[in-house]
Amino acid sequence: MSIPESVLQSVETVEEHYSAGDFIFKENDRPAFYYQLIHGEVKLASYRSSGSEVVHETVSGESCFGESMLILDKPYPVSAIAVTDCTVRKMGKDQFFQLMKDQPEFFIDLASSLSGRLGDKMKMSANTSADLDQNAEEV
Repeated sequence: MSIPESVLQSVETVEEHYSAGDFIFKENDRPAFYYQLIHGEVKLASYRSSGSEVVHETVSGESCFGESMLILDKPYPVSAIAVTDCTVRKMGKDQFFQLMKDQPEFFIDLASSLSGRLGDKMKMSANTSADLDQNAEEV
């Protein structure tokens, strides 16, 4: 899901540039912005106590990320890290919610996108569970 560039240009946003390896936000940060990737690639990752990285999702194209925690007003459970040099447009939380009220079609698109991603995660979890069950039976 992405908000059209023409709409983003009509509201107060900030365009930021990140180099590969830069953190856009960190795990446990409080969400303050809606983030939309303009170009490049971003990974959403967390880190185990051993220091190993777990990549939960990779975002590319003109996609948004981190929006679910913005809506819930809960700390990010992952970090957003630039995989390549990238450009991100960010919009303040209040501005984002006002846009959702003024133009509810974006909220519907966002809900649809989040639901699709949740469905994909559920399918992946079900497949992983089935694989574990099959491996347990083989042992």
